[in-house]
Amino acid sequence: MRPERSIPRASPAGAARAAARVVSFAEHGTRDDALRTVAAARAWAERHNVENLVAAREYAAGEGPFQDRAAQGMLAGAFFTDLYATVARWADWASEQIEAWPEDPADAVADPAELAAIARRADW
Repeated sequence: MRPERSIPRASPAGAARAAARVVSFAEHGTRDDALRTVAAARAWAERHNVENLVAAREYAAGEGPFQDRAAQGMLAGAFFTDLYATVARWADWASEQIEAWPEDPADAVADPAELAAIARRADW
């Protein structure tokens, strides 16, 4: 995985592509490659949340532009807030998992407890 290709584009699909790259190609690179890809996904979330946070605080204070459309804008704001937070949490979790891998990701073994936790979260 080349680092310049691991940086997600500015869209929800871009974040998903970064996650897919880790899953699809990690065993063809090194542990550090996977960590860089995950770090790029987290950086994407942080970068995009900066403006999101400013807008959220403005609207919460009743000062954002287009107050007459705040109810509609709130829907998109909640979506992107949750998206950025989810990507950041996933990146933190994924980094912890990858740190425990051997240097060759092809030799990594899934933690059964983590697999069970994922299955519980999927049952929403």
